[in-house]
Amino acid sequence: MRAQPRSELVDPDDLDWLSPPAQEPNPADVAVRASDSEWLRSALDDVPDEQRRAVVLAGVLGFTAEEVAERERIPVGTAKSRIRLAMDKLRRAHAATEPAP
Repeated sequence: MRAQPRSELVDPDDLDWLSPPAQEPNPADVAVRASDSEWLRSALDDVPDEQRRAVVLAGVLGFTAEEVAERERIPVGTAKSRIRLAMDKLRRAHAATEPAP
């Protein structure tokens, strides 16, 4: 190792060319995400408040059923039921918007 010359320090800013180029969002993908977001907001309007809160905490914010239960001050089984019921309603609403084959 002593026989090898010391390597020079490299400024990380000089390595920008190693990073992959920034990708512009695909307009079609942006439109689909916006459409899905609008659909979800509309579908959630038809879900009862307590189920809506549970499914948003779990599905959107990533809380576990235990965390939902703690936050809502309800039993874990009730939190799981609310999440499941809301998801069932959202699935049915989504299926109703799907075009028939």
